[in-house]
Amino acid sequence: MRNILSSKTTAADSSIENALGDEPTLSVHSLNRAICVLIAKVDRFYSQVCRELCLPALHDLCVAIVSSSENRVFYSAQKHIHLTAPVSLLTRISDIISTLSHRPLIHQMFIYPLVSSHFVKVCQCDQESRIAASALAEVVTRLLITESPGMSFNQTLIVPFQTASCSENCSEETKEQLLCALSQLVLSQADKIGSGWKPLFGSLKAVGAARDEKVHWCAIDVISSYLRIDSPSILSSSILECVPCVVNLLQNSDDSSEISSAALRLFPNIYSLILYLYSTPHIPNYHLLHRSDLRSKCLDTVELDQDPVAVPHGPLPWDDKQTYEIAAVELFLTFMDQICGTLLTSSSTTQKNLLDMIGRLLVDISNKPLGADSGGVCMSAVILPYVQKWIRRPDVEEVKILKQVIGACTQTVIDMLELDKMSSWRDRLLRDICSLIVECVLFDKTCAVAPAYFTLIANNSAGFSTQQWNIFSHFLATASSQSLRHIRLLNSFFVRSSTDENGDIGDVTSFNPEKLSFRQLLAAIQVFSSEKHVKQKEEEEDLSSGVALIMLSHGADTHRLEVHSIVSTLFTHCLLLQLIASLLLSEDSNPKLKASLIGTATPIDPQLDDSIYPILYNILNESCETSLDFDNRPAVGSLLSRMLGSSHANLLKVLVSSNLIKTMSLLRRFEKTKKQELLEETAKSVKSRSVDLKSVEFEVSTRRSAIVSREHAITQYHLVPVENGEENAYRLVSQEFVDGALSEYDKHRERLKPFIPDRKNPFQHAIEDIDPISIRSNDQKKEDFDEIRLAAYRDICLIPLRYVADNLLREHLPDFLPAVTQIVLSSPDLAVRQLAVDFMSRLA
Repeated sequence: MRNILSSKTTAADSSIENALGDEPTLSVHSLNRAICVLIAKVDRFYSQVCRELCLPALHDLCVAIVSSSENRVFYSAQKHIHLTAPVSLLTRISDIISTLSHRPLIHQMFIYPLVSSHFVKVCQCDQESRIAASALAEVVTRLLITESPGMSFNQTLIVPFQTASCSENCSEETKEQLLCALSQLVLSQADKIGSGWKPLFGSLKAVGAARDEKVHWCAIDVISSYLRIDSPSILSSSILECVPCVVNLLQNSDDSSEISSAALRLFPNIYSLILYLYSTPHIPNYHLLHRSDLRSKCLDTVELDQDPVAVPHGPLPWDDKQTYEIAAVELFLTFMDQICGTLLTSSSTTQKNLLDMIGRLLVDISNKPLGADSGGVCMSAVILPYVQKWIRRPDVEEVKILKQVIGACTQTVIDMLELDKMSSWRDRLLRDICSLIVECVLFDKTCAVAPAYFTLIANNSAGFSTQQWNIFSHFLATASSQSLRHIRLLNSFFVRSSTDENGDIGDVTSFNPEKLSFRQLLAAIQVFSSEKHVKQKEEEEDLSSGVALIMLSHGADTHRLEVHSIVSTLFTHCLLLQLIASLLLSEDSNPKLKASLIGTATPIDPQLDDSIYPILYNILNESCETSLDFDNRPAVGSLLSRMLGSSHANLLKVLVSSNLIKTMSLLRRFEKTKKQELLEETAKSVKSRSVDLKSVEFEVSTRRSAIVSREHAITQYHLVPVENGEENAYRLVSQEFVDGALSEYDKHRERLKPFIPDRKNPFQHAIEDIDPISIRSNDQKKEDFDEIRLAAYRDICLIPLRYVADNLLREHLPDFLPAVTQIVLSSPDLAVRQLAVDFMSRLA
């Protein structure tokens, strides 16, 4: 090799005349020697020109040769064989720039952009792109330097890779070649890249949308090479740019592809590097410290208009820590924040895998150096606030995925609450997840699943403290109140006993009645209907023309209530009542009563402190008052009946459930604790409902008596002629006289008619032998809604009193005598009389 170099040097130093010799004519050998001398001189010129020319001359030379290369590549319509090959010019440019490292940095910064922009343009060509990519990689490898703090020259060097990768005209093969060059750069000179990490990872993000999987595999290879770096200073300054590249690969890959699986496997490696940075002392990136300082000043949280319980957060993981530990904590929180962003845009399978990974990381982190406090802050200040913003977005398309994310977060919080090391964050995490569930109640797309999430928490409440039950019950009360907001607003526009559907306070206008989907109609039937058999729709409603809507206006305030929103919120409220019943009623309750109040769910029956019961009872009282207000305003029920296409819309189910849950819970608690005040509260509640029963009985009886008084026959009189030969005379007769005369006439006519018996066809079906009179009578029989109302109010009073009469000791019965007296005065029903007889029998 040394001989070859020396021979080139000798050839370059010799002159053309010496090469040609003294021969009068040019021979082949002398001509070859002259060409070799010229080639050597040209090679030495391009290799030494960068060292010998001043900066203006070098700039002019680069402008000239770049212009020549552009003319040769882009503007030669016919690339003739006698023209200089484009490859030769690109190689010469690379030779010139590769030796710039010997010149001052300011010279490199002046010359390199001129040449690099030409390389980027050539990378978009079909034939010369691979040569340009190779030349660019060689130049960057030669010019890369170890930067001083604050410098960003290496960023300028690698930006052309990002620019070429972002170009749509750049072929997939060229992008693959550029990524291979970057991978080799990461493996060989990772300690020099410095500010170049940002455009390097920008190139990886740019190729994420490529259709060729080979390009994706090259990007994964670059990231894998980066994750093998063990220098804390390099990782701390660049790992923030790495995570978005993995996210981009996940978003642009198919669920079933190996690319998606390989990208998912990169996340645990990034998490391991973060743990490594937390445990290894180093000089951290000041950007991470600044982000951590901003986060500590304004910690994000799940927001509520009115927070029912003030719960402080646990210890913050950056308190009393070293700077590199603070940077690692901020890096972990940013890493989880970017994973949360992936949930919004990735496919369903990828989202499921990410949710599983998030759950494992947050549960596992309590045993890692980062500690349980980092996991608590991550869930409370990063993940749950992000999900809340997702719920509030008006353009959520995949509602099913959103519900799965909320459910996964709920389960992860439950798993974290069971960890011993998470004790300082338990109350805060419970508060945040309950706040998120309350947020679900505020939106139609998620309100139906809120009771399921509350039930999931209640089913895993074996280790709850009194404070945690206090938090849970207060947020349950908030959710219940929010689920009644629509019906309360509608009630507020009507006065008691109102029958005007247009409203008494303000204006009430309805649009598109009966415009409900089949699912919405089923939910409405379960909430508002008391009928056992409901008419079925012959065909699905066409919802394209609009939705069932009620507009409420009072002064300058206008409210828009969609009927399906009213139905969905009340359906949610019914499910919340079932959850409260499962908390307050036990397995040994009346099976029939338990089935009607709880459904098929298993009673939870936790050990609650006495301070928790008033909160739950307030929920039931609130539900009872709202349903009573609805029942006392016939116009509201009439309006909703017309909008739903049903008859007699009511909230009797809610009324009965809320009252029976409370009274039966009070009696069950008395049997356990023998506290006399529980019996007094039960008797007071039953007596209050007996007064309501009396009002309903009076209302129904008044209506029925008015109907009977109006159903009297109007006496009619007729004038009939009197037999008198002299003059036409008439006498006044009653309607009964006329009917009798006609009846006698019909009898005489029937005797004169021949009797012809009806012959039945023995071959006809038996169904034709059914008496048509009975069919008509069945069709005319209608369910009496007044009787349903009376039965509901009677059950509210009779069921607890019957339980008292059958199960409590004789010494406790006198406490209920005022209630029994009141119900006897309120209703003439036979069951009420029998109850009074049983009470008197036991007291005798």
